[in-house]
Amino acid sequence: MGGLPTVKAQGVEATAKKLTAATNLTLGERLYLDNCAACHFVNGKGASRVFPVLDGATVANAESPAGLIHVIMQGARTPSTDKAPSILVMPGFGKRLDDQEVAALASFVRQGWSNTGAPVTEREVAKVRTRLTQE
Repeated sequence: MGGLPTVKAQGVEATAKKLTAATNLTLGERLYLDNCAACHFVNGKGASRVFPVLDGATVANAESPAGLIHVIMQGARTPSTDKAPSILVMPGFGKRLDDQEVAALASFVRQGWSNTGAPVTEREVAKVRTRLTQE
């Protein structure tokens, strides 16, 4: 357990470095750069109190990937409060990305930086997509 912080730091650095170089990228990495990096950045840290952190995020490391898949497909929005009345919206990508692409993107988020979530399958994405179309 003593070496864990170093391994995590190396993972964060390696992911940011690979995304910055933008060469020999996986499908998930390319989709992240195209759809997510403008707000969540190559380091997965987002912008404080504006765009959520993905590195170490509960939704990225949860046993079930359903929450992350749902956010990727449907989007999300920040709540309006007295101190922060503006609502910031993350668009949903479910109409633009097919099940394979959502699975690749979610897998990258679950395994990039210091995240340790299992890869996501197309079948898991299809189950969430079916539920969303029934709502």
